[in-house]
Amino acid sequence: MYKIEKLNSWNLRLPAILSVSVIFLLGWGYFSLSSKDKNSSPNFIPISTSTPNNKTTFLPPINPTTKRLPLILAYNSFFGSSMFSSAALAGIKKCKFECRYSENPQLYPQSDVAIFHARSFRKMDPILSSNSKPERLNVFYALEAAANEKISGRGIPKDFFNVTMTFRRDSTIWRPYDKFEKLRPKEMEDERYAWSDEQINKTIEKKSDLALQFVSNCVTHSRREKYLAALQKYTNITIFGKCNKNVFPYDSSMKKEFEKHYFYLAFENAVCDDYVTEKFWRLKTLIVPVVLKRSILKGIIDDEYFIAADDFDSPEALIEKLESLSQNPEEYKKYFGWTKKFRKTETPRSKLDNFCKLCEMATKKEKHMVPDIYEWWEQKSNCKSNFAKTIKGKNSWLKGF
Repeated sequence: MYKIEKLNSWNLRLPAILSVSVIFLLGWGYFSLSSKDKNSSPNFIPISTSTPNNKTTFLPPINPTTKRLPLILAYNSFFGSSMFSSAALAGIKKCKFECRYSENPQLYPQSDVAIFHARSFRKMDPILSSNSKPERLNVFYALEAAANEKISGRGIPKDFFNVTMTFRRDSTIWRPYDKFEKLRPKEMEDERYAWSDEQINKTIEKKSDLALQFVSNCVTHSRREKYLAALQKYTNITIFGKCNKNVFPYDSSMKKEFEKHYFYLAFENAVCDDYVTEKFWRLKTLIVPVVLKRSILKGIIDDEYFIAADDFDSPEALIEKLESLSQNPEEYKKYFGWTKKFRKTETPRSKLDNFCKLCEMATKKEKHMVPDIYEWWEQKSNCKSNFAKTIKGKNSWLKGF
């Protein structure tokens, strides 16, 4: 059970008394949590909207108890945003383990866990190089495929990271884009969690167009754009995004597009082990996803819930299958068998951003090791370059592409 610790009167007067520079020297930039009142809401005092690292910071309620708690540090940003989003904080608040959390990189020497988002971590700096601590957990955090997120050439020691937190299932902490959550018996008839047969039938009746894709990365490692171009020779495909100069629909308009189409082309920009993004999880809106390579989803999703391009000898054969299913509602409906087992709701980010697990690891003083991050990330991700151009090894369809 968690609450954000209440501030005493001295804490409340402190911002008015101290200058920002003094506060910075005292180590501002982190907050603490204690386990007393589950219903409390975060009680932060903003000190400054930005630090020298353009990070929002907060003055913590420091006391002898919180000072001894493990410190979890987000050393850099997540695509320019805070790692400690409101959803992440919601998950932290429910955590049964107690830790302090910070976004101030100056606190790295004191940190027990330091999280590094791969995209934002460009090189080692003096703080990192001069403050090695064997018991610290340095976390490699990545949500982009290794093919598009290479870390070679950044001067990072190969054994600098000892914990991995990525979409790969062999990570120390698995962090998928989404996942299936099993329906509980009491949720089976609850439309907040489960699709009813009536809802599914009505949704299928609304569908009129064959396939849909949202895409703005136009030249990819997987060469999905080549396969898409080949598909377009045989049918019309609705494409939104920069590559088609068709503005993305949002909110209700996006929902209408899912309702109108039978299939979503969930072609990833890279074909790498376990790389399954939000594109695939559009299936929770009752649309059938089509992926490039079936085996990428092995162990994550059952085969009967999606279609894979590499099951077919050519783009034309795939289109024939899609058109056949669109004209046979009962066969098409079989792809929604997952609705009888799993929730229709998107898994909250508070469950996916597993900062609680990091707090547990720090509290238990767990030791982990990644002998060579370059080998683990760049070699063992098994990314298939130009995969779309090699499907089935039959390339006659590639002529003209």
